[in-house]
Amino acid sequence: MIEMFDFSKEPMVEEALEETIERIPASTAPGAKGRTMSDKLYQRLRGDITDGIWKPGAKLRLDELRAHYAVGLSPLREAMMRLASEGLTILEGQRGFHVSPISRAELIDITMLRQELETLALRLSIKHGGDEWEANLLAAFHRLSKLQRQSPTNPLVVNHQWEEKHRDFHFSLVAACGSPLLLQFRGVLYDRGQRYRSLSIAAGGSMRDDLKEHRQLLEATLTRNEALATQLMCEHFARTQELLLDAGSELFE
Repeated sequence: MIEMFDFSKEPMVEEALEETIERIPASTAPGAKGRTMSDKLYQRLRGDITDGIWKPGAKLRLDELRAHYAVGLSPLREAMMRLASEGLTILEGQRGFHVSPISRAELIDITMLRQELETLALRLSIKHGGDEWEANLLAAFHRLSKLQRQSPTNPLVVNHQWEEKHRDFHFSLVAACGSPLLLQFRGVLYDRGQRYRSLSIAAGGSMRDDLKEHRQLLEATLTRNEALATQLMCEHFARTQELLLDAGSELFE
């Protein structure tokens, strides 16, 4: 395996890297640009649900949401229906919308599917990715490595900047797979899993060495070691599931 360079030991090199990275745009998921007002509301609502601001099973009253987000009823209904199509909300006839509940069974199901789809996308990216993909992946890891997972002001809240860079890193790993549908489906599963990660932090879940796991995954991918990279990715997801299940009754009420 090719030995990775430790930028932190060379200040001048790290400074040059910072300047270079600033010129490389962060990876963006499909549809991230040119959002309409409805799109922005949908993204904000989805983020609040996956971040655990709206708790599993909570009733989502449209009048309260209109006031909270300062939006009209039409874009709000549209956003709620989009979230229902992704399984993040449930429409129950006259009872209106609720945040979808969580369960051990769903967590295990999400983990299994993520392992299958993400490793497929990673194998394709390793096969087809070029210099630009490698540069974007390295930049995404560098951005992620400079942040802590938990909020600096509240250890029971996820650091939103870290979550954004974490999303970018995992997307960058598979960005060169060449399949828009595969990227779309793995994105839906990522969001479903993010809810569990956020709730686990709020419940005081166990800590882990995220940086080490991500660095190992980066190294295996950049050296085109497909077998090791896919193994590390599966173990990464399995470790997340293990920690979430260990949270026990505090997470799964």
